[in-house]
Amino acid sequence: MPVTLPRLVPWTNRQEWEQVYSWLYAGNDFDQLALRDLGIKRVKAWSSRGKVPHAVDATASLLEAWRRDGCGGMYMTNGVTEHEIRLLYSMTFIRFVNGLVDTAQRGMYASSVASIADHLGLPGWFVDLRHSGTHDDLPSLPLLRAGCQQALQWLDENYWTMQKNYVADTTEEIRESLKKYKNLRKKKEKDTLGPRQAEELETALASIATTLTFDSYREILLPMLLERGFLVPLAKKKRSSYPSLTLPEPLSRIWVPALDRFEEAWRGFSEELFYAILAELDPSEGGSGSGGDAGCDEDEGGAEGGISMILLSDMSATDQTVAAKLKPFLHFIKKTREKDKAAAATAHAHTDSTPIPKDEPALLRTRIESLRHVTPSLPKTPPPSTPAPAEPTTAPWTLHPRDTWRPCMVGCLPVDGRGEEFDLGLPEVMDDMGYAVDAGILQYPVFEAGTSTGEEGGDGGVEDVNMEVGGNEDGEGAENEQEDMEVEMEEEEPAPKSPIDVAVLASHVELL
Repeated sequence: MPVTLPRLVPWTNRQEWEQVYSWLYAGNDFDQLALRDLGIKRVKAWSSRGKVPHAVDATASLLEAWRRDGCGGMYMTNGVTEHEIRLLYSMTFIRFVNGLVDTAQRGMYASSVASIADHLGLPGWFVDLRHSGTHDDLPSLPLLRAGCQQALQWLDENYWTMQKNYVADTTEEIRESLKKYKNLRKKKEKDTLGPRQAEELETALASIATTLTFDSYREILLPMLLERGFLVPLAKKKRSSYPSLTLPEPLSRIWVPALDRFEEAWRGFSEELFYAILAELDPSEGGSGSGGDAGCDEDEGGAEGGISMILLSDMSATDQTVAAKLKPFLHFIKKTREKDKAAAATAHAHTDSTPIPKDEPALLRTRIESLRHVTPSLPKTPPPSTPAPAEPTTAPWTLHPRDTWRPCMVGCLPVDGRGEEFDLGLPEVMDDMGYAVDAGILQYPVFEAGTSTGEEGGDGGVEDVNMEVGGNEDGEGAENEQEDMEVEMEEEEPAPKSPIDVAVLASHVELL
């Protein structure tokens, strides 16, 4: 039988595909728009992984144009003109129709777009809309919106729903074929199989190999084989037990021919089956982790760490050098499992419902009756009285009446409620020197600038002397240079700087 080449798909598994399908067709409600946007982004992520089916890409493109249009005008758009929306719809619709028609072209000569569209079941006006957007004037916005909605409905019915139903129908068909093969194989082992039933046995295996593909057998056939009733017997006594974890001989004669046939149909099937068994035993991979379906008791491999203990024990039995190194790990796993079992038993004992003694209900009723006669002596509370109005207190901040408030400058209050005149003057008491001292106004040493202090005053005095010397009519400039220097040297030391009272300065400040 020829080997079927695998078909690569961008989604991880069937569950991811179904999740994206539910996102894309979530609805136009405001709280569901985020799901649609999430579906569009996931399809774009699929495009970065590999080739996406045209139906999936067309669905995401039509929905993106629909969202750009505010879900057909239901919501406001941000700065997008009607002409831009029409161009977006037209290009998306042209790519949608061309992608379907081009893949259906057969033969040496190209067929017309209308004939192929009719063969695919596309509405005829889809072709007219595509032709108008390509060669004629752009279609109107209402017509494009209607075409987008009908295109999304056509994709839902002819791709998404069909693909979803195909998985369900195929799963049921494969299950029936496996049951039929199992029953006929049992008859063959008992030598009660007739010629006609022998043909049905081969037909059952052939139908499974031809129905499933390289991609679908992982999601349909492998989980089904690990269910109870197929590779795992329904009766526990027929299952394998440690340390003989091998397929029983009667079960081996039934399923080994089928597994060989599946390996011929899909190369690498045995390896995939082995990985599926490990995933079923490992809770981190989504399996049950109990090992019950694999035939392991809870005391052997069912509890956490049981599978690891079995594998390490088998490795220790084959190599004594490895056994000495693995002994601490085996001891640790054993002690840990014993503690877990003891804790589980204790928790189970506490949760067990114990029978209520016969006299306990009567005792409870007696206590309730005794409590009814007890009335606590609580102090009588006086009737609520109307609180006396609070005395007005002077506060630094007062609330201005709302009806007389007028806009004014920050930090100012309107005078007489007009907001035209402002009282910017300081209180007259601030002019009183004694009040400023008593009020604790700080006084900083501010020094006064004059002719007798600082560099400016000294320079001024020298300048006067120079002007007088320079103004001598006799012109004895050379003799006066020495006298000028002596004047500068003989100036008196500057007097100590006297502080200036801040309060005094404040009294001379005029407010603008």
